[in-house]
Amino acid sequence: MSTESSPCNIDRRNNLTVQEFVAHYRGRKPVIVRGVTDNSRTRSLTEKNILLRRLGSSVLRLSTANSYTGRKYQNITFSDYLATVLRKEIRGADTLYFFGPLNTIAASRQEDWATLLDDYKTPPWPTHAPQCSKFDGMCLSELDSVADQHVTLSFGIGGSQSGVPFHTHGPGFSEMLHGRKRWLLYPPSLEPPGWDPDASMSSWIEDVYPGLSPHRAVQSTEHDTYKGRQVLSIKPLECVIGPNEVLYFPAEWYHATLNIDSYTCFVSSFT
Repeated sequence: MSTESSPCNIDRRNNLTVQEFVAHYRGRKPVIVRGVTDNSRTRSLTEKNILLRRLGSSVLRLSTANSYTGRKYQNITFSDYLATVLRKEIRGADTLYFFGPLNTIAASRQEDWATLLDDYKTPPWPTHAPQCSKFDGMCLSELDSVADQHVTLSFGIGGSQSGVPFHTHGPGFSEMLHGRKRWLLYPPSLEPPGWDPDASMSSWIEDVYPGLSPHRAVQSTEHDTYKGRQVLSIKPLECVIGPNEVLYFPAEWYHATLNIDSYTCFVSSFT
């Protein structure tokens, strides 16, 4: 399926307020937001040619894209990574990927990478409900809770057709700085059909996705059996997001990504 014909069935919102986020999306469903934070400085610092000039000789510690089996690691210079590793992945268990906290991902010149996101502004929405009294259905300390959140930032760069297989964890946000990324998501109650946590996302989209039904309410008889478990054979919630867009995903939602462009650079934040 070409990127141009890929559907987008996730809400897109401009200038989403904290109140709207809490009322309609937090813990309920994904949303894509534009125009909330200005990260133009971080975007400028992460331009491909600028990073190559500053940090091309620094050594990165890459890890495999999947998170369900034993990870593999490799040290490589950033310039070699851009020149040789950014290619279509074969399996999530074998593909080496540059993604993670900047203070641990670089094996040398860590201070340069660790300061790259010093000016990055995280989305101003709380992902966890504070313990407080309520007024008009909202926590009185909701706005204060945004500043109190402990946020972990992860930075990544991938090439066309690289990505991360379906996996789950706590809630988070992901912002595109350069290039485009395709997101595919299933709610916690709906296991991805034909899901192999060690396979690549490009192979899942080529082999499994075309045979799925459109995303809709389905009958209980419309099931496939995968590794002894019944899963609904419907397409995921999905969308391609680009620069200046932030995607929110709730806790324990299955999600997978596929990078579209030859240089895709992004920041994910977790609380």
